[in-house]
Amino acid sequence: IIGQMVIVAGTALLQIVVMRPPLPTWRIRGVGDMTWFGIQAALGGVTYSVMRNIDYAIVGARLGAQQTGYYFRAWMVASEYPGKVTQIMQQLALPVYSRSDSLEDMRTLRVRIVRLHATVLYPCLALLAGLAPALIPWLFGSKWDGAVLPVQLLTASTMLGILSVGVGPLMLAIGKARLLMFWNMGGLAFYIGILLVTVSHGIVVI
Repeated sequence: IIGQMVIVAGTALLQIVVMRPPLPTWRIRGVGDMTWFGIQAALGGVTYSVMRNIDYAIVGARLGAQQTGYYFRAWMVASEYPGKVTQIMQQLALPVYSRSDSLEDMRTLRVRIVRLHATVLYPCLALLAGLAPALIPWLFGSKWDGAVLPVQLLTASTMLGILSVGVGPLMLAIGKARLLMFWNMGGLAFYIGILLVTVSHGIVVI
């Protein structure tokens, strides 16, 4: 807890030093625009968070604790851990895109970001997929053998997802928070439908 407080305080101090906050003013039009944009961006973010966790609820309700444990372990190893690198990219992408002079510059940056992201993660993910049959039992014990094939399948899914990651910051940077919100809502509805159709066939099919 103390470490997290120090990080937040240090970050805030550095931000103040680099860019001193302006004195507050009251502009009705600006407040309205910012509030509406913020609401749409927040709803898009909440929808995305639900989409990232709804599968645990559905799998847990339909398949029980053991299969949910395998699914959770596979998802953590194949998606969440590589996602730590993605989080760094996501945090940097929005301010970088926002400072671009034109859409063409954003496109160029987008290509470079995706290329670098894939270059860093693809070799690690390919190695994980190949070593999973030996690596998962070695790391977590033989009781986790049921997570091996899901890890390999989710690794392939993560590799595909890398090519589309970072769309959120890009959409916000060009002022398309509403489009992002509807995109995430549509994705959530589609994802829930897929889960409900496949869950009775087990986690490998999911």
